[in-house]
Amino acid sequence: MKYKNGDLVKLKNRDNVIAYLPKELVLRGDIFTVALTIEAHGAQYILRADNGFVSAMEEDLDPIEEEDIVLLQRTIADYYGIDDRLDCAALKCAELIAAIGSYKMSQNSSASLELSEKIADVYDLTTQISYLVQCEKDIDDFLHTTVTRQFDCVNRKKQEGNMR
Repeated sequence: MKYKNGDLVKLKNRDNVIAYLPKELVLRGDIFTVALTIEAHGAQYILRADNGFVSAMEEDLDPIEEEDIVLLQRTIADYYGIDDRLDCAALKCAELIAAIGSYKMSQNSSASLELSEKIADVYDLTTQISYLVQCEKDIDDFLHTTVTRQFDCVNRKKQEGNMR
């Protein structure tokens, strides 16, 4: 896997305890003094990167996987809380609206990249909020209903000859 600057990687110490660290810090071999708190399966691990962790070659690092992303999102959401996540989401939604306008006007690669970034920001925050509010099942139900309704509408328009 090719890593981008700023990517997190999983790094295990000799006791097989996982820490999530920026790849470039691990590869440079810097001495870390940052403690990470990770909640997993109801247990809390406090890890010091300078306690049992060693510098690694890039091929020895594990990329962050989907279940790691979920764990990190939940840790972030628990840390900041619902009020902060709602405020941040409102700001990021406004930025997404601006990025949509920019993309519609230019449709160039820069606008496309900005649009992608803002969609990711909003997706991340809405995922954190749905976790905090415990409404993931409701969202799945609404999403199913919305997609089904839109698909039915598209099929109806196609049958009527209203092609886009």
